[in-house]
Amino acid sequence: MKNNLPLRKPCVIANWKMHGSKVENQNLIDELIAQTRQLTATSTSRIQDLVPLGSGKDLSPQAASSDAVSDPSSDSSLEVPSGLEVPSGLEVSSGLEVPSGLEVPSDASLDDLDSSSIDIFLCPPNVYLEQISHLIQNSVFQLAAQNVYCENQGAFTGEISPSMLVDLGCRAVIIGHSERRSLLAEDNDLIARKFLAAYHVGLVPILCVGETRLERENGKTLDVVRSQVMSVLNLAKISAFQLAMIAYEPVWAIGTGIAASPEDAEEVQAFIRSLLAEQDFAIAQKTRILYGGSVNGVLAKDLFAKPDIDGGLIGGASLVAQEFLSICEAAKMRVQLK
Repeated sequence: MKNNLPLRKPCVIANWKMHGSKVENQNLIDELIAQTRQLTATSTSRIQDLVPLGSGKDLSPQAASSDAVSDPSSDSSLEVPSGLEVPSGLEVSSGLEVPSGLEVPSDASLDDLDSSSIDIFLCPPNVYLEQISHLIQNSVFQLAAQNVYCENQGAFTGEISPSMLVDLGCRAVIIGHSERRSLLAEDNDLIARKFLAAYHVGLVPILCVGETRLERENGKTLDVVRSQVMSVLNLAKISAFQLAMIAYEPVWAIGTGIAASPEDAEEVQAFIRSLLAEQDFAIAQKTRILYGGSVNGVLAKDLFAKPDIDGGLIGGASLVAQEFLSICEAAKMRVQLK
């Protein structure tokens, strides 16, 4: 199969928002892991039959698990900024290695071929981070947080610092979600400071940007998005986007059941990439830009087929295991094998 999409690693992020309890979390994780293992068992048996004799390639689930996390320092294609400490095991960039002569059916799960072919983050409420950290050990899922403060310590009652998130096992954090912008009056300046604080401890900042319906109707979409992106670029600089991701979430699409069309989403996300490219073309081409807003398993296939949509930030659908995994499968199909 010919690869017509950029070789950026797909990513799907589950934003649970203010949902869950210990029991509900346990049930959801059990279901996610059980369904992932079922996919693994099915696709491994199909793929294993296609490995050329004598290739020496072990595609068992155990082997895939042992290779799931790579050392970012071993990736010579990526320059990590001086002074940046990357959490142990965080994979910043990776490619997909396919055994010579192996052809994979177009409907096969890619988890077993190379479990680093997709990043899947779960973002529970902060009070459940430690519980989820334990539940997802030795699985394909990684831990991320929904919010963080812009200082690492001090008299900030009720806040949680970037280093605390790292201590709990988080590898990423959502920054500037529209609900925090609108409900808690977080402005571009504060969001930029949060972004930089997360970056300084090696967390992957997931910067959320997007316009309201009124702003779109008034033709202000690109102006709003430009302002949101540039406030972070001006403070954190383009080098921060060697780790960071951006999630375009039109506010009018969040939780409404009305998603942006793949064409409209692609237009904005290509614009976001052009803003990064104005400062560093190579970094812009590596930065993952996700779409969020009423994504489901059916729509995901069309969205993720666009060249500048590298995955999704998923809200309500992430609370239903089968639906969420169908979105992950759609994202993995961006990895086209030659």
